[in-house]
Amino acid sequence: MAMGMAGVLFVVGSLLSFVVACQATKVYTVGDEAGWTLGYDYHKWAAGKKFHVGNTLVFNYIHNEMSILNVVRVNITAYAKCVSHPNMGLYESGSDKIVLSAPGHMWFIFRTPDHYESDMKLKINVRKPHPNKHKTPSPAPAPTTEGIPSSSPTSAPAPAHATEGIPPYSPPASSPASTPASASNPIFLKRLTWLPWH
Repeated sequence: MAMGMAGVLFVVGSLLSFVVACQATKVYTVGDEAGWTLGYDYHKWAAGKKFHVGNTLVFNYIHNEMSILNVVRVNITAYAKCVSHPNMGLYESGSDKIVLSAPGHMWFIFRTPDHYESDMKLKINVRKPHPNKHKTPSPAPAPTTEGIPSSSPTSAPAPAHATEGIPPYSPPASSPASTPASASNPIFLKRLTWLPWH
């Protein structure tokens, strides 16, 4: 029974660690199937989502000679003014992966102001890492033997200070007075001769 419980605890601990690891490395595709495009409501897309440090944002869009799409990470001032300079990153690969490395707000826009006014912008709040992200699962407890009798009882040895300088115990030699009377004892025979019926 104890071994079975230890196995169950190990499996449960492993599953919890796996779930925590998945949460810590979650990937969000901005706009889902629509990707990063004109005419999409990214405020609505981000609503209700919980972004954590360690998650990744993926911006997918068409990138070729004819495409003008890009992603610009800006601060709150540039976001409010609809400008892309100064910025903290310009991405133009068509599949931009941005790891959320610190807690706080992040703002993303499309570099052309005309399209910025068309809601091609994203604002998110990044939370601190999941509390258990860096913790390793505790090993399963060793099977207990509580309530199970031991096959060979043992006793703890006496402390060293209790036996220092004391000779080992030896039982006292028996004295003649403690020897029971018997018919072969000469004193016993002598006493028998003094009995009054003799």
